[in-house]
Formats: sequence, structure tokens, C-alpha cells
Amino acid sequence: MNCVSLRSVLFSEHTDSRTCSSTKAEQTTDRTIYGCEMVEREMEGLKAAILRTEKRPISNDILLNRYSRNFKKFTENITFDKL
Repeated sequence: MNCVSLRSVLFSEHTDSRTCSSTKAEQTTDRTIYGCEMVEREMEGLKAAILRTEKRPISNDILLNRYSRNFKKFTENITFDKL
């Protein structure tokens, strides 16, 4: 499995031609954060924190403004070598 790393997706201006090798879906920042099966385990902690007080889906603005600590923990727990 050779998905585009989250770091390169987050910091790249040109993500329109990138695809996830495991699903062949377009690899966007939103897809990596919300829908990448390869970070599902890491996402569970973030989802649990958000669902205590919010209903899904939430905007990226709310995610970063209200849950920045949880989001930081989520990204720190991702093993980028596996993406």
C-alpha cells in the first residue's frame, strides 16, 4: 500500500492528480482526514472526542478551532511510512 502521505497532501498545492493506491480514489486532504481506511485506528480517538459534544459531520474550521489538541494527537499517531 502506497497512499500519498498526509504531510504531502496537507502542504501541497496540487493534489488533484494524486490517487490513493489502495482504493484508487482521489487523495485529497479531506479524504485523508475523514475517509482514509489506512488511518482508521488513529481516527477513532478523534471521533470519540468530537462525538462527545458535536454531531457529525463537522466543518474543518470547527475541527481545528475546537479540537486542535485532539487533531494534533491524531496526526502525531499516524505512521506516515504506511501511507
